[in-house]
This record gives sequence, structure tokens and C-alpha cells, in this order.
Amino acid sequence: MSRKLYVGNFDPDTIPGFEIDQIRPDALPNKIINAIRLALADGERLVAQNFENRKITVLGHFYAGSRSAYETARDTLLGVFNSQTVQTIVFEQSGSDRRYTGVYENMSFEYKDNGTCIVTIIYRCTDPFGEKVAPTTFFDEVVTSETTRVIDAGGNIYGLPKITARIEDIDDDEAERTFAVSITQGTDTRRLAITRIWGINDTVTVDSKKQRVYVNGSQVEFSGQWPRVLKTNTFRFNMVDAATFEVDLLVTYNERYL
Repeated sequence: MSRKLYVGNFDPDTIPGFEIDQIRPDALPNKIINAIRLALADGERLVAQNFENRKITVLGHFYAGSRSAYETARDTLLGVFNSQTVQTIVFEQSGSDRRYTGVYENMSFEYKDNGTCIVTIIYRCTDPFGEKVAPTTFFDEVVTSETTRVIDAGGNIYGLPKITARIEDIDDDEAERTFAVSITQGTDTRRLAITRIWGINDTVTVDSKKQRVYVNGSQVEFSGQWPRVLKTNTFRFNMVDAATFEVDLLVTYNERYL
């Protein structure tokens, strides 16, 4: 039985006379490697490396009772994929649903003598990584002092955490305090800090995927780098310069895969 595919919230298998046969997500994205030649020596020095888009192939078929029924179903299929905006497709991989973001690039139709039409859909993922749909909780505690935890994260490429927090209590001195969070993998430490006068019930959202930071629903300035998680992580949190504080802190992420 073929894996179930969803385009947004739509199931293409509900189109009369159409059925998904195979989903092939195994083509890896191309990798761009920037390097500089070494002076007075052999070899190169790596400057940066990034992934481009990837392509997923979806195979299906039509078997309709009449030409009119086939053409109606074909129109529906084209309408599902032919969006002017980025779409998500979702299907099962390794026991859980994964989400890919992009656009359909091409669709071809091959007619057979028995009335069957074979459909090949090429989906171009603008984000080269598949993302597990269900989020994973990375950290969930009420913090009252500087805190450090060693936490493992899933996926085989770095995940982009979302941090949400509520200030339950803080000293009443009308002075700036720094909400600071850092995540370290090996020698790589990424720290993000927000400095301001904080009050009880203030809320914080740090969305590493969308690259936005909000306090009480309004976007604010910050310093540092977007945190990310992969394998073994050392997580640290503190309200710098606060004599006392109580912060309800939740960090989640979606596992990501090549």
C-alpha cells in the first residue's frame, strides 16, 4: 500500500479515479561548498557550505470511466498543485509524518492502452530538509536561578527551536535585566539575549525558524545568534542582573532530516 500524501490539508487520493502509487524522497539536495585556495600550499580552506533545494518525485495514476471524468479529475489535481504560493506536502517517513515545503515544478501524463494514465509529479522543496510534524519538547521548567542542562535532540540535521516564556516574578528594581539563553554543541555556542525593564506577566517568544523575537506580542530587538539543537546540547538560561526571578520556560523544536 502506498504512503498517504497530503498537499496542505488535501488528500489527492480523494480525487475520483486518481491514486498515489509511490513517493520518492531519496534525492538529496545539492551542496554548495565555498572554499579558498591556500597560498604557498596545496589544498583549500573551507569557508562555508550550504544546501540548495531538493526534489521529491510522486507517482500516481488515473483510471476513469470516461474521458469527461478523467479530464475533470485532472483539472482538480492540477488545481491542487498549481498554487501561486509555497505549499507543504506531508507523508510518513521512518514511522512519523514529515513535512516538506516548496512548490510543484513539473507534472507529466503518460497514457496507456488500458485506459490508465500514469502521472509523474516533481515537487521542488525550497527548504531542503524534511521536518517532523509533531514538535518535540526540549526544555519545560519553571526557572528561579541560573540553569544548565545537558539535553539530547533528535534528527540528523540541526533543529530550530522555539522558545516561549512568561515572567512569573522578578525583583521590582526599575532597572534593565537580560533574558539570556544559549545552546552549545561541542565548541559552537549560540547565545541570544534580550535586555529591557521586565515586568511580571511579560511574555517572550523566540522563533528561530521564522527569525523573529517578540515580547508581549510585539517584535523587539535582541543580540546574539539564533539557537539551534543537534545531538548532545548544553542548554543555559539566566535572567542576568536580576536578584530574584521566576520564569516559566518552554523550548520546543521539530526534528529535521536530510
